[in-house]
Amino acid sequence: EQLLGMEGKAGQLYFSVLQELGAKELGFEWRGKKKDVVRDPVNAMLNLGYGLLRHHAESVLRAAGLLPWVGFYHQPHGRHATLASDLMEPFRHVVERAVLTLVNRGQLRPDDYTVDDEAGCQLGSRIRRVFLGGLSERFATPVEDATSGLRGSVPEHLWHMSRRLVGVLSGRDAPFTAFRIR
Repeated sequence: EQLLGMEGKAGQLYFSVLQELGAKELGFEWRGKKKDVVRDPVNAMLNLGYGLLRHHAESVLRAAGLLPWVGFYHQPHGRHATLASDLMEPFRHVVERAVLTLVNRGQLRPDDYTVDDEAGCQLGSRIRRVFLGGLSERFATPVEDATSGLRGSVPEHLWHMSRRLVGVLSGRDAPFTAFRIR
């Protein structure tokens, strides 16, 4: 519980800094990270990007023979794939970076979305295409794991972490180490 509390406080601070790095001058109103019905394009893109990252993590976990909804750190609620959330944690910054890059470069404009009282922020087809293209590029860009020295894309690192987790859980490998960017 203490660790969850510290993560919550760190998350508040982190997203307050991201808010400062956002593009208010481009007309984006963003009041921090929201999980419920979002009313701004930054949160809509973050949620979409995190969802895609979690889907990648779920897929590699299933392929490795692990149950994505039985995790170590994230708490279960509903059908939340907690192990997928655990596995994707070191890569959340990739989504955040893609959002901030596209917004700050002016590639995403305030007229690319609509806000509905019930549905929240709806991203238009152009903004989805631009964002998903930028996010796909980020996912495919090779990065190096500081611990192992392995270079690979985000999906490749997710696969390697899931395989290491299988090795640790089966008793064949040394303690698990998560991806760390160099």
